[in-house]
Amino acid sequence: MKRAVVFGAGQIGRAFLGDLLTASGYAVTFVDVVPAIVEALKSRSSYEIDIVGPGARKVLVQNVSAIDGRDAEAASDCVARADLAATAVGNAALVHIAPNVAAGLEKRRLASGGPLDTIVCENLLHSGHIFKAMVLERMTPEGARWAGENFGAAEAVISRMVPVVPEEIARRDPLYIRCEAYAKLPVDSTAFKGPIPAIEGLIASDRLIAYQERKLFTHNAGHALLAYAGYLRGCEYIWQTLEIPELRRHAYEGLWETGEALIRRHGFTRQEHERHIQDLFARFAVKELADQVSRVGRDSARKLGRADRLVGAALLALEGPRKPAHLVGGILDAMRFDAPGDPSAARVRALFTSGGSEAVLREISGLSEADELFQMVLSQARQIGLRLEAGGVRKG
Repeated sequence: MKRAVVFGAGQIGRAFLGDLLTASGYAVTFVDVVPAIVEALKSRSSYEIDIVGPGARKVLVQNVSAIDGRDAEAASDCVARADLAATAVGNAALVHIAPNVAAGLEKRRLASGGPLDTIVCENLLHSGHIFKAMVLERMTPEGARWAGENFGAAEAVISRMVPVVPEEIARRDPLYIRCEAYAKLPVDSTAFKGPIPAIEGLIASDRLIAYQERKLFTHNAGHALLAYAGYLRGCEYIWQTLEIPELRRHAYEGLWETGEALIRRHGFTRQEHERHIQDLFARFAVKELADQVSRVGRDSARKLGRADRLVGAALLALEGPRKPAHLVGGILDAMRFDAPGDPSAARVRALFTSGGSEAVLREISGLSEADELFQMVLSQARQIGLRLEAGGVRKG
């Protein structure tokens, strides 16, 4: 069988990459640092995916194994022998796996091995270029020259929704995973050094930026609009927010604010964008996913970043014919998000409470009074009556 090494045996690694790769004829070795997951994969050589919602079924993923990522020799050996690699470790962890990939490529070069392509499945724009640079700077000069021509790092767009497994279930079975049926994987076709692999669900595109911006400014933005508005209304799950007509309309209008700009920039048709929104809403509405608004809204400081799903979406919308009134409302909702146990949200809320939306826009979103969006947020805050009082932020 063809051999694939996947760095990261978490939600995306097992529920998405493991599923697609084994279904495409690969034997998969996961590299992870969670002992319970590594040991379970080694002992069972398989796991089951619980696909819920439309197309619900059980999928048995076989021909898998695992090694501990702290075993640098074993991890680099795996890279040296692999036919394909992939990452699903989270943006912050890329720097930790780069040394093992670099060492594996050095071994591959010395053994006169062929090119190795890596599918980089991280929620980070330009993640392929970033990860490749991390790897090359950890190689010898000769190795870096070789890897420049023979190591591909193809950025991908992750769209399958995989909610967090409740702790009590994970304690009983560290390999339990549930997800939706959707399994499309757009990948940057220009980054491959060898032939583009035949993988189920893989969409090779030379205009990946269109898929990336649609994911960030439609999928992620819609999720965020529903999560923050739903949280303030007392909803626990995303599906509940969609059952409140004004919240559904709020998200729908917000996605057309960005949609007009995406259509102009990337050539999507209005019919395509409408179908995409309705498909997303149908997926968000799957009750069995039990996707919590607190999880979707988590890390609001990052999500209020200038280039991210709300502020970035609103800035994009300003390029189109619609003013981003609903996206601005989502930005204000995110400033008031204060889910327990979320230090990022606590930071944003503290800034908002002490200095109002101006402080958040300056310190978190990187905007200034000269920005049109800055003034729109302040204006809407005044219109809906948000004011600061000694006890915190209140709507008056």
